[in-house]
Amino acid sequence: MALAMAFAVHAQTLPPGWQSRPGAEGRLVFSPVQPGPGEFTEVTFSARSSMNGQSVDKWLAAALINDTPPPGGTWQGPPSIKADTLNTAQGTRMYRDNAGGQGFAIYMAVSLDQSNARYARWVVNSEATGRRYTEAGKSLMAQLPMLEKRGANEEHRAVRVEPPPPGVKGMRAGGAIVAGRYEGDAMSGKTFMYHVVLLVHANGEYEFVQGGGNASNPGTYRYQPGSGKLDVAVGLFYNSTYRPDENFCVFGRDANGQPVIYAEEDYGVSVHRAWLRRVGEVDRPPHTAVEAARMAADVEAARYQFVTEPGKGVPMSEIETLYYAWSQVYTVGGMKMEEAVYLLLKDGTVRDGLPVAPTELDVATSRRREPLLWGRWRKQGGDYVFTWDDKSNHFEKAQGFALVPAAKGTRLDGRWSTSASFGFVGGASSWSKTTLVLGKDGRFEKMRAGGAAAGGPGSSSDTMVSTVHDDKGAVSSGTGPGFAVGSQRKAADKGDRTGSYEIDGFNITLRHDDGTVIRQPFAIEPKNRSVWFGGSLMSSK
Repeated sequence: MALAMAFAVHAQTLPPGWQSRPGAEGRLVFSPVQPGPGEFTEVTFSARSSMNGQSVDKWLAAALINDTPPPGGTWQGPPSIKADTLNTAQGTRMYRDNAGGQGFAIYMAVSLDQSNARYARWVVNSEATGRRYTEAGKSLMAQLPMLEKRGANEEHRAVRVEPPPPGVKGMRAGGAIVAGRYEGDAMSGKTFMYHVVLLVHANGEYEFVQGGGNASNPGTYRYQPGSGKLDVAVGLFYNSTYRPDENFCVFGRDANGQPVIYAEEDYGVSVHRAWLRRVGEVDRPPHTAVEAARMAADVEAARYQFVTEPGKGVPMSEIETLYYAWSQVYTVGGMKMEEAVYLLLKDGTVRDGLPVAPTELDVATSRRREPLLWGRWRKQGGDYVFTWDDKSNHFEKAQGFALVPAAKGTRLDGRWSTSASFGFVGGASSWSKTTLVLGKDGRFEKMRAGGAAAGGPGSSSDTMVSTVHDDKGAVSSGTGPGFAVGSQRKAADKGDRTGSYEIDGFNITLRHDDGTVIRQPFAIEPKNRSVWFGGSLMSSK
């Protein structure tokens, strides 16, 4: 019945020379009655479906995962999708037909209630076909919002349409945002308040160089090309949900076609306004790029320096063993176990710690530059004993045991973990767990998890906050008298936790799925229950 009604609605508004027919899965399909030679074009309306709590652009992306290409065509990559407003999104996708021709699809998704949505797809097999049927395609695509509005009214569904921003004289809002440096004055009526310099980066980040006030800075902006709404930071450069006609910010073009940003906030006794005009390109990278570079520099600075080319370090023939040493110490957070591994060479010397795989350790440079880390060892009965004073012949046994190497090409099958927890004065605590999985197929997986909590019963505060995180994301919560809050963050799998492994003696090579290759020390506990990996002795599970 619903399909028949939709068919009737559009039967009256078909472009001249077009026809409509029902399609599979509740779709409605429009096409020319007599297309020209070699032409193919088609507009399809999908059936309405649940958004499952997603935004309209995310819903469209999910809906198009299994989108069937045009007859005889093959998609050339995924669709490009962006949100216009809270109610609409658009996308494009290229395809190639059997004859080698380049075609494209244009999508538009609509949701009036933020619970259900449907999309229109317009496909053409060439630019020439698109030009010929431009008006017909645009006319049909524009009818989907009207169809949805009529359906919502007839089905008495609640409509939650985001209102457009107020019009601004001398400005056409919307269109593709232009990255750059924007400057202008914030005014209260005719009174100057402060000068604003705003950097808009192409990757979606912003930075107030001047005049940001109490706004979060730097950060990420939200932009709707359909309406021009630009949300930079709460305050003047923001679109209020509760006062959309009194507190708004838009991007667009002025009468000369130049990029501008306009913001307005009505305080009742006065109205604050700002015109920002694009005065040039951004003069610095976005904040996240700067932070990434800083972190990379920190990692490089912390990276152990006294290394050789892979395989040019200490050969197995010169190694006596790796010795696992441990001790328990008392800290503010309670008792803590400290671990270390000693590299024993057959020449009678020993190094405290092994920061890199033995096959990459530059022994000569390490001895010269890190003399305090080197000592001597010898056998006393069945034990290894050590001295760290070149002038002393007093050797002492360390609490621990010798580890054993694995034959080249060894494949293990198991799961090993290490964990730690700490308590602090005032009731705060934290914990962490690291897991290594090695398979007989030569694959590995590394997993990390942890958490922290503070406050609550037994502390000086009635408020309790906690967070739990792993490789898939983090969940945080806070509770107290009369309130409870929470947040969740998901992390994408970047291929940096899985890959293939190769064991050779006291070395393990990890070839990650993202292309990174890491070589680390690796050893087996004599009873084969634990392994030394990542700076800790990990127990089998």
